[in-house]
Amino acid sequence: MIYLDNAATTIHKPDCVVEAVAHAMQNLGNCGRGANGGSLSAARVIYQAREAAAALFHLDSPERVCFTCNSTEALNTAILGLIGPEDHVISTDLEHNSVLRPLYHLMKSGTRVSFLQADPSGNVDVSQIEALIRENTKAVICTHASNVTGNLINIQLVGEIARRHGLLFILDASQTAGSFDINMERDHISVLCFTGHKGLMGPQGTGGLCIAKGVDIRPLKMGGTGVQTNLPDQPSQYPIRLEAGTLNSHGIAGLKQAIEYIQETGIAAIHEKEHELMLRFYQGVKNVDGVKVYGDFFGDRAPIVALNIEGYDSGEIGDILWEDFQIAVRSGAHCAPRMHQALGTVEMGAVRFSFGWFNTQEEVDLAVAAIRQIAGENQKTDGETLADQMGLITAYIRSHYRDEITLEEIAGYFGVSREYFSRFFKKQTGVNFIRYVHLLRLEHIHEDILSGNDSIMDIAARHGFHNYKLFTKMFREVYGCGPRDLRKAKEEGTIKQ
Repeated sequence: MIYLDNAATTIHKPDCVVEAVAHAMQNLGNCGRGANGGSLSAARVIYQAREAAAALFHLDSPERVCFTCNSTEALNTAILGLIGPEDHVISTDLEHNSVLRPLYHLMKSGTRVSFLQADPSGNVDVSQIEALIRENTKAVICTHASNVTGNLINIQLVGEIARRHGLLFILDASQTAGSFDINMERDHISVLCFTGHKGLMGPQGTGGLCIAKGVDIRPLKMGGTGVQTNLPDQPSQYPIRLEAGTLNSHGIAGLKQAIEYIQETGIAAIHEKEHELMLRFYQGVKNVDGVKVYGDFFGDRAPIVALNIEGYDSGEIGDILWEDFQIAVRSGAHCAPRMHQALGTVEMGAVRFSFGWFNTQEEVDLAVAAIRQIAGENQKTDGETLADQMGLITAYIRSHYRDEITLEEIAGYFGVSREYFSRFFKKQTGVNFIRYVHLLRLEHIHEDILSGNDSIMDIAARHGFHNYKLFTKMFREVYGCGPRDLRKAKEEGTIKQ
């Protein structure tokens, strides 16, 4: 599977995150519900997670990090706990339903909401916020990046406008936490809402709010806190003010490890790689006949590309990508109705490709090839057009070399006949297709013989070489010795790994 739906959730997690969750499930008790070792261990891990989140977002009070199940719960807590029926708030057309539906709910009780309208590229002009401010305006509530197009909102300018006018600034960082430097103090953010399972690469069921000093949020939930049991009301101090009930200590342990992994790796490095993958895909599809790409690709942005192909519903494209190419994307309306209204895609939706830290250039190139084939561009059989895709062809072979890959299969994938592809490939590489695949297998087998201890026959079979006689013959031809000779030289220390 090629997983390009990271804006929905990251499937590939750092190994340390998986290990932290497994360890927590076997060792952590219930935080704040006892003085036993398990309970105290849970309390320590959760506090360390608060410290990690506070450091990531530049909040100087870890106790003002309150954990939730996800950013939806965090946003509901912030919006419903700060905004009343007499208030006016400003938001944007870029918002997810996690912002829109709480606002629409409040509007039924008298709250007034003004929306910054998005242009056909999906951008909003945040300088227009000031024109929308009223006497009873209490807050600006917005996303950092559209989950449909990847377009960014200038949160530093939003924060400065909010500061200048004494407004709260509630930020939805669902699409940017973990890959963008977000500084609550610098950006004058009153409440930052985040989820743990997307760019932060943590477990699902984790998220939270980071709350600036002086901001008091009414609890969304009330119940057990493990302390101050005799109070009739929810305790007033953070974090238990907003954390009724048992916390997801297992998930929070994974989230802590994920944040530490991000800090060690470097947000700048993560952002750079994801941005490069996104641009590589965009450059590969933007000029394909019949493909329409949405969003603004000038300047910085989240690693998202949304598109449609003429003649197809977005859901149909998503199905083809999965069933024919094993590429996972998200089609439809993405819980962002106002954004699709601005883009003119309410009826058809859009196909969203979103890239993450663990994606590769080869995966991006295969996704580009898939879009070109669906759009019909690969039906051309002139040598120049196919030559332009040579990088995609070799990427496809490298992704499938272990399989019983055939000329018919790969020629069909790129929309040409078997005979034509065979001639073209030999002209481009100097060897026929089958030999090229065998040489690629030998390269990986050579590495595994030097680095592992599995039997040579098992290694050969693992890399798709099931004819052992042919394998040993080609190995000797390429490397000047047999595979067993190489293994013996490694064991005797006469060859470096």
